[in-house]
Amino acid sequence: MGKTLPDILGVMSAPEMDFVVVEKGHSTFKIVDDDLNVAFAGGQQTILKAGPKLLSRIERFGITRADVGHAPEEEVLVLRSPKRHANSSAEYQEYEEEEATIALRQQMTDINAWLDTADITCSHPQVDPAHRRLRRIFNNSDFAQGGRLYGGFWQAMSSDERQEHILIEDDCCVELNYGQMSLAILYGIAGKPPPEGDLYDLSAEGIPTDYRKGIKTVIQALINSSKAPTKMPKGVRKLIPSRYSINTQGPKGGYLTLFI
Repeated sequence: MGKTLPDILGVMSAPEMDFVVVEKGHSTFKIVDDDLNVAFAGGQQTILKAGPKLLSRIERFGITRADVGHAPEEEVLVLRSPKRHANSSAEYQEYEEEEATIALRQQMTDINAWLDTADITCSHPQVDPAHRRLRRIFNNSDFAQGGRLYGGFWQAMSSDERQEHILIEDDCCVELNYGQMSLAILYGIAGKPPPEGDLYDLSAEGIPTDYRKGIKTVIQALINSSKAPTKMPKGVRKLIPSRYSINTQGPKGGYLTLFI
């Protein structure tokens, strides 16, 4: 729909159709220094409104908000192809139906069926709690990669907003934070007990705890990269001083160390 939606809106908003009113968005910029360099300062997203003809049809047929929603047959299992290059977006692709995809889709169908009738409310004025239909998106043409859930109204909210505005069966919600989860999973895969304390704390190796955020970013880059990096990930230099670098060719090869 992403590629065809602008053309469809163009037709529906034409004077002879008048079903949709389109208020195009815009970006604003500001000068940040004496050299006239500019930076993005916000803007307004494109706004779609019902046009006169659509409003007349809604009134004529007595359509209410309850009549509008996702079609039951809408796909909830999405597979993306590999990105062509780093800055490109992955495209959706068709896939052959098999036992595994049928089972995954049934799981999503069950989850969405429960969410549809669940007693979940949200008092945030800019959030619609009816937006709760989820789908799973897999990456790199592989149902073993990715699989995160998308579509829930709560996902775009901050942690504080969720705790302040969302009620589940008239009760406040809480969020569980699994500390150092990625490293804990790796220890589990290796069959080794993790050491006590913060797994991102390398103060025993002489690296100050102030650099924890940078160390965590490096570890996440390692876990999610198809090959060992040869330099610090983007943005890490703001978190870790330049005297620290990455060595992926240790004395035994194949592991990563941070060294001075």
